[in-house]
Amino acid sequence: MQTSKSVLVRASALAAVLGGLLWDAKIIYMIYESNSDRPYPKDFTDDLLFVVPLLLLAGLAGLYVHCRGRLGEQENLALVGFILASVGLAGASVSSGLWALGLVSDVLAGLWGGLLFVALGLMMLGGYILQAGLLGRWKVVPLIVGIIGILAVAMPPWNFAGVAAWALFGFTWVALGYVLWSGEGETIQRPARAS
Repeated sequence: MQTSKSVLVRASALAAVLGGLLWDAKIIYMIYESNSDRPYPKDFTDDLLFVVPLLLLAGLAGLYVHCRGRLGEQENLALVGFILASVGLAGASVSSGLWALGLVSDVLAGLWGGLLFVALGLMMLGGYILQAGLLGRWKVVPLIVGIIGILAVAMPPWNFAGVAAWALFGFTWVALGYVLWSGEGETIQRPARAS
């Protein structure tokens, strides 16, 4: 029988995978639309920019729930990283929601600011997860999500490198969702050393 914690972590894993896939779908759609003869129109896909950060926030919450209590001395600093990334995702969602409603004219400033907070928070949280040896062989994935986020902030999606960084950001969330779904690193059992 699954505990409520494992059900929550698995549900958040699905949210992270869906959020990562929708992030990439929106990036691909924006590239397609920017290559057309008409200016980029606002349409139903702009709502994805509101929903996607919320899905990623659910995935982030599952990651923290999965690791909470097993981070040792770094537990409080890992919480700061989680809060920083959460604020970034919430800010990105609010910014894109206001843009979809037509209340602000530019969504990219809010997305970049939110993404910067997400990247810094995940690099912090991911570093402590790596140090604690959680998530088994996938322990580096949260740190990679943060590093790719920094690359995405540094490279706007107007050229190939920027598009690649923004698309990789979505794919790394899919990988993080897989790690959470698989339950990798639930229990760490190290073999006893022979003396």
